[in-house]
Amino acid sequence: MPAPIDATLKKGEKNVIRDLLNFYTFEVKSFQWTERSQWEGPKGNGIYCKVSVLTHTPTGYYIVFGRNHLKWSPGKREKCNRSRTRMMAL
Repeated sequence: MPAPIDATLKKGEKNVIRDLLNFYTFEVKSFQWTERSQWEGPKGNGIYCKVSVLTHTPTGYYIVFGRNHLKWSPGKREKCNRSRTRMMAL
């Protein structure tokens, strides 16, 4: 397996998310940042990346901030939803 490309969020990006959680009155202490490696892109031609994951520890709900995608659970209509967008660099 190749070494993953670092696609994790920068400290400033994580701080923006923390500020948004505070703004919308979420209890920030109930969220935990982790990192994991995953494949992104078309099967057979993807990129192996290290990404940031924000998990709401009481519920297990999460959002993965990938290199080119966001993935979150629970989704609106499915167990997981996915978007091709990513936060813009701050």
